[in-house]
Amino acid sequence: MVIPPSPQIGTVILFPSLNHRPGWLAYVEMHFIVFVWGFTAILGKLIEAHALDLVWNRMAIASIAIGIWCSVTKVQLSIPFKSLSPMLGTGLIIALHWVTFYHAIDISNIALTLAGLATSALWASLIKALYRRQIPGMNEIILACFAMLAMFLLMKVHHFAPLAWWTACLSAMLAAWFAVLNSKFTERFQPLQVAFWEMLGGLLGISLWLLVGFLWKSDQNSGIPANHPIPWPWLSLVAMDWFWISILALVCTCYPFVASIRLMRKIDPFTFVLSVNMEPVYGIVLGYFIFGESEQMAPVFYLGTAMLIATVLAESWYKDYLMRRERLRKNDSSTLR
Repeated sequence: MVIPPSPQIGTVILFPSLNHRPGWLAYVEMHFIVFVWGFTAILGKLIEAHALDLVWNRMAIASIAIGIWCSVTKVQLSIPFKSLSPMLGTGLIIALHWVTFYHAIDISNIALTLAGLATSALWASLIKALYRRQIPGMNEIILACFAMLAMFLLMKVHHFAPLAWWTACLSAMLAAWFAVLNSKFTERFQPLQVAFWEMLGGLLGISLWLLVGFLWKSDQNSGIPANHPIPWPWLSLVAMDWFWISILALVCTCYPFVASIRLMRKIDPFTFVLSVNMEPVYGIVLGYFIFGESEQMAPVFYLGTAMLIATVLAESWYKDYLMRRERLRKNDSSTLR
């Protein structure tokens, strides 16, 4: 999953010939992008590498590809130094989101992980309230209550350890935190700049973690044995892993990140957000048809997932209603003047 940045600023020059598409093609591409995001969970199960190695290689390939594209299209990657550290730190958050996401798949399955990811809207509402130093509104409280009820039903799936569910929820919280922080950067910088430095930040963070882990194990074993090479992340990949991770980095990371911003300039943001909330549905359905019985869950699981997604959609509808009502009120006030 990649959380699309806010579309307020920045000229997107990826696929410039598509900027004047007919409306229906834009909607088709929007659902294709959401389908691609849902497919990332499928790739996570197909790739044999450990979650840390998977995410390291994904971010390495993505940062190189974005850097090359920026060079070809003459997009400047330089940003003020005071913005560099926060952007790199935000990249580390999305790296942790991906690591926990794929680790949750490893210890459970795609369906449970994507159900946990559906709680990201709940976390986003709470995190925004914390950043604004406000008490959550009534709609956030109602959303939280319904989400907790749905989560209670999902936790009744006994054949997975509780750690799997909470790892998926942690991944959702990190995704929501990343989205809140990322919206601030995309108001000031071009999307390709943000994507490059965030990918690089996550890559550096995971590299440091892997290095510390290797040195710790070496210290426990009284030094690095001569016949024990450094476990570089790319060495853990088999041939098919390279193929799947390349698709994950290029098709499921670089393309949707930039294309989603271009589409949000054509499509109503509310429609786009509602469509993004369908990602868990696409992923669960795909997982069931591709992997069969290993993705089949008890009826109570699907009930809980449906409740969770319905709650998120209802909350989105309610927020859109409030925005439209406020807009009409302002228009009426200006007309009376």
